Amino acid sequence: MDNELYLDDKIVKIIVDLKDEEISKRDLGKKYPNKVLRGDLLEILDNDCVVIYFPIENERNNGFHRKMHSSRGVIHFVFINTNMTNDRQVFTAAHELGHLWGIDSSVIDRMTKAKIAFEDSNDLRESIINRFAAELLMPEFEFRNSFEAYNQEINDSKSSIRLIDLLSIIVHLMDRFLAPFKSVLLRLSEVQILDSITQRKIMEKYETQGEIYNLVSELIKKYGYVELIQPTGKRYIKNLDVMLKKAENGKLINEDKINRFSELFEIDLSADDSSDLLKEDLFELSNLE
Repeated sequence: MDNELYLDDKIVKIIVDLKDEEISKRDLGKKYPNKVLRGDLLEILDNDCVVIYFPIENERNNGFHRKMHSSRGVIHFVFINTNMTNDRQVFTAAHELGHLWGIDSSVIDRMTKAKIAFEDSNDLRESIINRFAAELLMPEFEFRNSFEAYNQEINDSKSSIRLIDLLSIIVHLMDRFLAPFKSVLLRLSEVQILDSITQRKIMEKYETQGEIYNLVSELIKKYGYVELIQPTGKRYIKNLDVMLKKAENGKLINEDKINRFSELFEIDLSADDSSDLLKEDLFELSNLE
């Protein structure tokens, strides 16, 4: 979000339209009737690609997307660093879904057809993807309603708001939508609840890890929002246990590699191997080497 570009209303409408189209195309509205998706985004991502959940310390990158070619065609992989808290993992999932679904290219294509002037760049594309992630994770209607509810509960004044009260509301919104502080703060500006100058000032002070950063940390602890405090440390790839057992039984890869995967992902290969998934053709483990 460091090089976030301003997106005018026409571009935002294209992003929102594409988000709604993707939700409809994938029938996500029926599968997930609650529009506040929170951790459901991880499940949606898991169903769209191979997600590698693994903790890496001292790494600022929350995650990334790669595609690889195999004998079965293109396989998409997304890595999520679980040394981060759950809110950051969920926003990363929303961001990577934007890449998987080609949102940036679709937006650029529609901007071109609508004759909207722009200069294509990585910063523009990342800003589009980040706005898509925000729209997916924090839909405007639900976000506004939640803000108003918390504002009425916390803020005594009708005409202004104290910084500590605003930070309290932001922390509640972080938990409500399972979204990081910076994303919630930016969203308040995007939906015009907070002016952009105030938003930038708070962001700058937060990033220095001074008083505002400490206040937010204290409020998270005060309200007991554990998911915003503790990294999950999750080590998981969907069906990896089955794939390792299948590889072991069929001697598809050498024993050292099987042991390395089982140790890294804390999998007990002595467990029952009667799963029907053993009969299914899953992606090749060699793609993870």
